[in-house]
Amino acid sequence: MSYRVVLIGGGAIAGHHLEALRLHPAFKAVAVADLATERAEGWAAIYGLRAYGDYREMVEREKPDAAIIVLPHFLHLEAAVFCAARGCHMLLEKPMALNVRECDEIIGASMAGGSRVMVGHTQHYLAINLAAKEVIDSGRLGMLAMIRDTRDFHYFSDARPDWFFEKAKAGGGDSGQPWRAFRR
Repeated sequence: MSYRVVLIGGGAIAGHHLEALRLHPAFKAVAVADLATERAEGWAAIYGLRAYGDYREMVEREKPDAAIIVLPHFLHLEAAVFCAARGCHMLLEKPMALNVRECDEIIGASMAGGSRVMVGHTQHYLAINLAAKEVIDSGRLGMLAMIRDTRDFHYFSDARPDWFFEKAKAGGGDSGQPWRAFRR
């Protein structure tokens, strides 16, 4: 059996999802939608998909089994509720939504529509993190007191889109400082 999958959003991360779908025999990417139609058309040309400028039209026409939602965080709720109402399963890029209320709304819509939701927390599956979890779970180091995660790149780079640094659009915790202050 092959599951028909669409991508909602055509930013850089879309390529990673499309490549993973290409490598997995149980899934077939069929279309991609992005408001910037040239991005959707670019991915469509590379992967032999249909391109759309409107995800709603794409979901209605393609009637996919699943949608991978790779939109900016503040757009997750609307797209997820739309897909759920059509019984479409979803993989949401992290974070699931801007806050708990929005997450609850997505879960409720998914339950009402008979679809499933998965959030792409891929860090859980990195070999280094799996090894660290094994060491922690083994107790060899004693009781865990603290974890410090260090990234090897400047997380708040200018390569990130502007919405990423606006709490109202990106969601997440509150450092007490505007996120923009972290940009160099």
